[in-house]
Amino acid sequence: MKKHTFLISLLLFVTPHIQAAEFCATTSGQLQSALSSAQSNNQHDVIKVAEGSYPTTGSEFSYTESAGWDLEISGGWTDFFGNPCGQQLSGNPFNTVLDGNNSARIMHIRSSGNSDITISNLSFINGGTANLSTAGGLRFYPTNTASHTGQVIIERNAFINNHAQTASALSFFSSGINSHIRNNVFTLNTAHNGSYSITIDQDLNSGIYFTNNTLVQNSGDSTNDIGGFVLFTRSSSSAYIGNNVLYDNGNRDLHLSGTGDVWLHYNDVGIRTGVAPFSNLGNFSADPEFNTGILEFTPSYGSPLVNAGYDPPSFVPIPTPFELAWFEGTLDLLGNTRKQQGKVDLGAIETSAEPPIFMDGFD
Repeated sequence: MKKHTFLISLLLFVTPHIQAAEFCATTSGQLQSALSSAQSNNQHDVIKVAEGSYPTTGSEFSYTESAGWDLEISGGWTDFFGNPCGQQLSGNPFNTVLDGNNSARIMHIRSSGNSDITISNLSFINGGTANLSTAGGLRFYPTNTASHTGQVIIERNAFINNHAQTASALSFFSSGINSHIRNNVFTLNTAHNGSYSITIDQDLNSGIYFTNNTLVQNSGDSTNDIGGFVLFTRSSSSAYIGNNVLYDNGNRDLHLSGTGDVWLHYNDVGIRTGVAPFSNLGNFSADPEFNTGILEFTPSYGSPLVNAGYDPPSFVPIPTPFELAWFEGTLDLLGNTRKQQGKVDLGAIETSAEPPIFMDGFD
């Protein structure tokens, strides 16, 4: 009996009590209040944002935390038995809109330590101004006190009509070894000095996966019309860019810079510049052929994007090579099953299976 009591006491001593706080936001004020509480309550935090519109009212939604606590922010929540954040059905990001009113950056997340950060199911629209230096939509950076070594997931979001001098939609500093930006749409964003809609800057020893995103119809200024995606790597960093649509973004869709290892696999890339990737496989340049409609990014049945992607294998070596240590996600941007015809499509939205053609006249 004494031995059992000792073991139980030892387990209680070595197992930390993990606290978690959960918030439900239905107004802009509640969203910022939840972020402010989360950055100082010394707990892991989950912020659920109910479907609706959340104007910034002139100042960004902000969060700064340096003690290593996790944060999860997600939209698409609806009422369930009186709880406004009681259920999340498809999580369609177009139903939860963070609106910058063309006057302020929409969201600024600063984190350090080994915290895991997830941002999902949100629309970032009308963020920033022509004079804002960077990131009208979302800016993610470590705090000034220490680097961020945890995992970041930015998944199933829409970035539309955001403005800044550079990185008009998203500015991301990668210092952890396992960050994922996947199943997002970036469109109609404008970089007013002509320098990119997405900027990712990798620190030493960092690793990032940029997969199944759709980056189309973004632009720069009239002098230097560059509306695409730029990746800055360092010698000990690694990046996997796969299954994306990077097309029709002015004079440059993808630019690679630096000396890190980059796997560029199975993308539709219009105009690519910069250094050569470490591995270049399955890429092509073609009109994506989306379905007709406003903000319609579903591949048509005849699109070259259909079934053109790569699925990481279910069984991988241990230790797993960097280029295989990723996941395309369970759902696409709109909440559809991510893989529907045996193989994943390129871009953020999966086309449904083509209906069968039945013909009469056969015995």
